[in-house]
Order: sequence, then structure tokens, then C-alpha cells
Amino acid sequence: MSNILITGGAGYIGSHTAKKLGRAGHNLTTLDNLSKGFRQAVLHGNLVEGDVGDMDLVDKILVNENIDSVIHFAASTIVPDSVADPLSYYWNNTSKTRNIIECCVRNKVRNFIFS
Repeated sequence: MSNILITGGAGYIGSHTAKKLGRAGHNLTTLDNLSKGFRQAVLHGNLVEGDVGDMDLVDKILVNENIDSVIHFAASTIVPDSVADPLSYYWNNTSKTRNIIECCVRNKVRNFIFS
């Protein structure tokens, strides 16, 4: 079975994905800052409370959990908020995604799914 990191895994889509993968027997680690997600939504694997923009934390998770796949759901999605504060959306959805991809490349993660 795979060792999978799910970012944003305490949110709706992430938690449902984790449910299916956990029931299939995969080893899961969820990384979520809980700004929109819920601790109680993480029913499978470990929850690490933190931010995908923290490259040291992401590197640590990838190494310590021997992650071979990342499913990236940690994004800002509220359209009116994105219009009101486009730079924070750019930072979260573009820059932090770039950072997590860099961590994955550095740590030889084989699979990356970006939703």
C-alpha cells in the first residue's frame, strides 16, 4: 500500500478522499491548517496541524512518513474572497503549491495530484 500525504485533508473533499483511501488500506497523513477544515473530519491516518507553505514541515513529513504520493487539496476557494483579496489567494493557491512541489521533487515523491 502507498504512503500518502493529503493536504487540506480535513476539508470536505480531502476528508472524503481520505475515507476511501483509508478504507482501501493506504497509510495516510493529513496536513491541514484547520482554517476551513475540521479536526474531527480526519478519520484515517495521522493529522498534522500546519501549513503547506512551511517547507521545513513538509520536508519532515515526506521523510518521516516515507511518503510516495501527495494529493494536494489545500486551496482557497471562496470566489468573493478571492476578488476582495487576490494576493492572498495567489500566495496560497500558487506560491504555496509551488513550494510543496519543490519539496516533493527534493524528496523524490513519485506521484503528485493537484486538485
